Amino acid sequence: MIVLQLIIPKLILKQMKNS
Repeated sequence: MIVLQLIIPKLILKQMKNS
């Protein structure tokens, strides 16, 4: 699903910014 490919990277970026 394209949606997952768009959402997952955003979640990863959020995690990296938080840590």
